[in-house]
Amino acid sequence: TAPTSMSFFAFFMANACVMSKCKTQHSTALSTFEAEAMSLSLAVSYSQWIIGLLRKMATLPGLNFTLITPLPILCDNIAAVFMSQESAVPTKSRHSVMRVAFILESVRKLLNKVFKIPTEENTTDIGTKHLGAFKFHLHAKAPYLGAPHVTPSRLEQVGSTPPTKTDGL
Repeated sequence: TAPTSMSFFAFFMANACVMSKCKTQHSTALSTFEAEAMSLSLAVSYSQWIIGLLRKMATLPGLNFTLITPLPILCDNIAAVFMSQESAVPTKSRHSVMRVAFILESVRKLLNKVFKIPTEENTTDIGTKHLGAFKFHLHAKAPYLGAPHVTPSRLEQVGSTPPTKTDGL
């Protein structure tokens, strides 16, 4: 059988993992960009479900909270992050057009915003890669599935420096 990539994502609320999913991708990715685009589109689809659920819950009597969108999605692949902000699809990735269009539509509707996060800080690597001892212990010591660096101020920090085409494309 052909090697396939894995998609893994986790959603956090109030410093706790409320949902995570690890799934074998249905098609073989020809590049890391394609594998990340497949994972990103899967995460976006689940985030839309979560947003719909939270909007419905916000209307229930006795619950008092405000849903803040766009819901941030962290990604360590610069090409996938850049693609989520631009309408251009790399010429070698034309067959990924439907996934890219789905992600772009979610970003345009202000449901999601994709942030570039350094690979060293990418918590979801635990679902897709073998970790060395150092990274395993770093995540194992975190108070929840996810490192404590993913805070609103950290999102502002990584979001304040938007990726450019020269950042590794």
